[in-house]
Amino acid sequence: MKKIILLIILSISYSAVIEQTAFKPGFVINNQGDTLTGYLRHNDFGKNTVIADFRKEKDGEGIKFRPGEIAGYRITGEYYYVTKNIGTAEDPHLIFAEYLVDAEEVDLYFYRDNKQRNRYFIQKDTLRIELENDIDTIWKQNYPGGDPIMKLKESKQYTGALTYVFSDQQQLWDKINKTEFNHDGLINITRKYHELTCPDRECMIYQKEKERAQLRYFPVYAFRQSTYTGFTAYDHAEKMRYNSDLRSVFGAGIEITLPQSSRRTAILVSLGYTNYEFLRTVEGGGQLYDLEETGSALGLTAGLKKFLTSGERARLYAHADILTEKYFSRSSSYHEFVINNIEIDYDPVYRDPLFDMSFGLSANLGIEIPLFSSGALFLEAGYIHQNVLEGVNVVGNIQNIRAATGFIF
Repeated sequence: MKKIILLIILSISYSAVIEQTAFKPGFVINNQGDTLTGYLRHNDFGKNTVIADFRKEKDGEGIKFRPGEIAGYRITGEYYYVTKNIGTAEDPHLIFAEYLVDAEEVDLYFYRDNKQRNRYFIQKDTLRIELENDIDTIWKQNYPGGDPIMKLKESKQYTGALTYVFSDQQQLWDKINKTEFNHDGLINITRKYHELTCPDRECMIYQKEKERAQLRYFPVYAFRQSTYTGFTAYDHAEKMRYNSDLRSVFGAGIEITLPQSSRRTAILVSLGYTNYEFLRTVEGGGQLYDLEETGSALGLTAGLKKFLTSGERARLYAHADILTEKYFSRSSSYHEFVINNIEIDYDPVYRDPLFDMSFGLSANLGIEIPLFSSGALFLEAGYIHQNVLEGVNVVGNIQNIRAATGFIF
């Protein structure tokens, strides 16, 4: 019962975080032309057509505006919606249409109807012209006697409508036939028409700018508490368990933030170097002695990072990774080998690495704390499971508890 209650609390907390981060800075324009700044939620395009979800404060109480109650609203640097009538004067149908192009002669708008179809229209003076692109279903046989295959074909009625609207610029007609029925295609052809018609006037494009992936770099220092369990050829396939080893890892990497995720998801790639040391007890000749194994390894890690919260002070995140390590130098030292109650320390014996490589998975939780304008301190902890290879054979596994810190720029 306690687990269920805890799960419900965590779900509600996570939903509250997502609810808050869905609101972005923006403003609404009332019917008198005055602006009210605050925060707006960007819903799917269908919902944005019928409602403006506004908050004066990001975590404050919301106000929902419908078409006609305000002249429009805009999410800063992104989407701009205005109240438009797509019905008639006698039978009005008001919506919030996305304002794409504000040109001297024509304006271009977009909305998604109640059947989730993408719709565009051009406003030229008082004339509103719908741009349509119905999809026709065609059944066609590839060869005589064969089963018919369904194919979809675009009707492209919008090219005729564009040719009519832009009839005074015949040099655009060939480009119109090649124009695609999407934001980029229709915005580009409308902008070209404006440049030919009013070259000395500004053309406003309200399309959200395409974001680029953001790169950040980080050095990292980590501790790993590692325990090896498995088999080795040197012990005649005898199962063994090494004592835990606390080792340091020095590394550096890059973080590639994905713009499509509203900068909440990133790809991580890093390199790390570490020394390892395992101590185990081995029986030989009826006596017990300690065998110390030391060596070094170079690791490569790649993973996916997800920010769980957003804020100016600190951000929580989680990341899952795959990693591989290549092992290099190795030495074995025998200690306290007891013969007739005499302790003997043997000099190190240098051999090939105990393992060739390892492959593993890790899961981590962390917090990123901004310290200055372009950088932040991060602290994280996690768990790593590695399978170790000798040649092509899996000879054991390493369990790791990990803690790390570093700066990201």
